[in-house]
Amino acid sequence: MRYRFYRVHKYVCFELSEFERAAAKTDFLDINSCEALKEKLIGLTHLLKHHGEYEDAYIHDLLRQKNCDIQFSIEKEHKEHEKALDSLAQELEHIISVQHNANKVHLGNEFYLSYRLFYSEMLKHLYEEEKILLPKLQALYSDEELAKLQTKTYQKMTPDDMLGMLNVLFPHANPEDMHFFTSEMKTAEPEKFKIVWEKLLESDKKLIEQHSCRAD
Repeated sequence: MRYRFYRVHKYVCFELSEFERAAAKTDFLDINSCEALKEKLIGLTHLLKHHGEYEDAYIHDLLRQKNCDIQFSIEKEHKEHEKALDSLAQELEHIISVQHNANKVHLGNEFYLSYRLFYSEMLKHLYEEEKILLPKLQALYSDEELAKLQTKTYQKMTPDDMLGMLNVLFPHANPEDMHFFTSEMKTAEPEKFKIVWEKLLESDKKLIEQHSCRAD
């Protein structure tokens, strides 16, 4: 199997889905519920902004180094997503400020539909990154060359940073993903990884070891 970027997309998809569920269940007549949804939107916005900036700066730079422009449309969409999230935040602020309950209910449903459209566009965007950009990267670079990008990231991370990353990603990963992340960390930073491995949940270690035995 070739080296794959974008495994973190499983976590991103989870967060997108969680916000959709939260928006669907929100009582827009209740100010506390609206404020709670607002905080969730701020968190999601931060996640997607950071994720897009990392891809543009690092993954897409590999394409730029080969004089490719296939990533341009994806980068444009990242900017469009930021604008869409700003628009959603404004919609939610307007709902909070509106006094008439009937208007709040109507606007709340409109907000939910707006987010659901954004959600669908995000899923398509993530799909295209994995089905269009990734094969191009694999055609241009060896697995060893692709892996160097993440190695540089791990070299900047502390063991606690690495453990925090795994604790976020593992609930949304299958055993092969879990084995990939830990193997990559071990190769990049063996001494740091010893500390990480000691602190991992025993249930996670078992899944990783079982996959390793099956893969061999």
